[in-house]
Amino acid sequence: MIAARAAAVILAAAFGAMSTATEAQSTVYDANCAICHQAAGAGVPGSFPRLAGRAGALAALPDGRRVMISTVLYGMTGRLQVEGQTIVGLMPSFAALSDVEISEALNYVAHLEGKPPPRFTAAEIATLRAQPPLTPAQVNALARDPALAKAAP
Repeated sequence: MIAARAAAVILAAAFGAMSTATEAQSTVYDANCAICHQAAGAGVPGSFPRLAGRAGALAALPDGRRVMISTVLYGMTGRLQVEGQTIVGLMPSFAALSDVEISEALNYVAHLEGKPPPRFTAAEIATLRAQPPLTPAQVNALARDPALAKAAP
């Protein structure tokens, strides 16, 4: 009986922590990303790429993770083919966000649909942030990798 109560308390705490984490991730996304990429990562065809259902596929690949983190840290500019449409635009840098906030936002979009990839960590963001910065055009060149386009068209 005591073991069952202990298990129930542990499960309740775990589900409560997951709920809090999702709320924090959504809060960071909603405050910084949703104005362009829309609620729940729906995107605007031809203007702002859909993240739901695409971000998870990118986050499952090492180069995709690098592109996602770099895009948030350094921004992106230039042409990009997304879902058969050419987007020409500018995404600003969000380097002012903390490593924790960036990991929360990336985890939120990566887990919107499909099989969840490994979670982004603040340490992963910090490691990339410590490397020489990229220009928004260099990030665009990374994002145009054919392997990534195939994984998340």
